[in-house]
Formats: sequence, C-alpha cells, structure tokens
Amino acid sequence: MDTLAQVTRPSSGTPVQRTRLIGWLTFATFLGVFIAGEAPYFPSSLSLIVLAGILLMLFGMIPVAVWLGDREAAAGAGIARAAEWIGIAGMLGGVAGGTLLLEHWMSGNVAQIIQTTSLGAVGVWLVVANALAFRGRLINRVLAVLGIAAGFGWLVPALIMWVEVSVGDPGGATPTLEAIRVSAEFFEIFYLIWAIWLGIWLIRRKHER
Repeated sequence: MDTLAQVTRPSSGTPVQRTRLIGWLTFATFLGVFIAGEAPYFPSSLSLIVLAGILLMLFGMIPVAVWLGDREAAAGAGIARAAEWIGIAGMLGGVAGGTLLLEHWMSGNVAQIIQTTSLGAVGVWLVVANALAFRGRLINRVLAVLGIAAGFGWLVPALIMWVEVSVGDPGGATPTLEAIRVSAEFFEIFYLIWAIWLGIWLIRRKHER
C-alpha cells in the first residue's frame, strides 16, 4: 500500500469549509447592502461606516459570484463565466463609485452614474446566475427567483438612468419611468432575503457537489 499517497491526499472536508466561508461572506453582503441602503440617514461624520458597508457588500459578492460561476460552468452553462465577469466588474466599479461619491473626489452626478451603472452590472450577474441556477437546479428554485428579482431591482434603475442620459436629461425621468425606478428600488429587500437564505444553505451543507 502506498502510504505516501494516503498521507498527501487532500482532506474531503476542505471543499465543505470553503463553501461555509462563502456562506459567511454572503451574510456579510447582507450587512453591507443594509448599511448602504441606510446611507441617506447617516450623518456625514459617519461616512466611513457607509463606505465600509459598500466595501463589505461588493467585495463580499466577488467570492459568491466565483462560486456560482464555477458550478454553473461545470454544469455546461458557458454564459455563466460572462455573467460572472460582468458582475465582478460591476462590484469593483461600485467600490470606486461609492468611494468617489462619499469622499467628494468627483462630482456627485458623475460618481452616481458610475455607481448606478456598476450596480446595474451586478444586477445582470444576479439575473443570469440565478436563472442558470434555476434551470440547473443548483439551488432552491424559490431562492433563485428571489435572486432574479433582486437583480432586476438594480438593473432597472441603471437602464432608466441611461435612457435619461441618452436624451440629455439626467434625473428627468417621466412620471412613468420614475414610478418604475422607485418600485424597482424596493426589490432590494429580495436581495436581503436571498443573501440570508443562500448563506444559511451554504453553511449547513454537508458536502460539496
């Protein structure tokens, strides 16, 4: 018997531990989204807390995006990688936009465009990744639907903003578009539920498939 092979074989617990770490990071994004959503109610003296929330939200999403992308790509969904990279680009752009906006290193309008566009890219990732997970039964289907709804909550405001920019009237949405944008913002609650549910599911998993 090759005892060396027995000693050097990777532990089967390692993938489970990695999955649990992703679960805890998913919880972290919940906290970050909650803090970022409450940003208008924070005094300027607490801007660093808001920035920490944005960093926690967006940097925490990157490992989650990679984890979902790995499983969807392994299941034969080639578009999963494209969605993953779009999402990661949006997450990094959101960090830049949030930092520029809070630290006043760029005009508010430009920083807001960067941030909204970045969240729109994150929304694309959420919609595509959860749609693929729904089709492949990689996660609970109700959970996947919540993720799709959360994605539209960030994607729709970005699309409306770019409609306004394209006609040269940023912030001048028609009453109908404004009502859609405001309604979409309430979809953020779906992300909070999605993050909590996915985090619990990942932490409680007994094996890595």
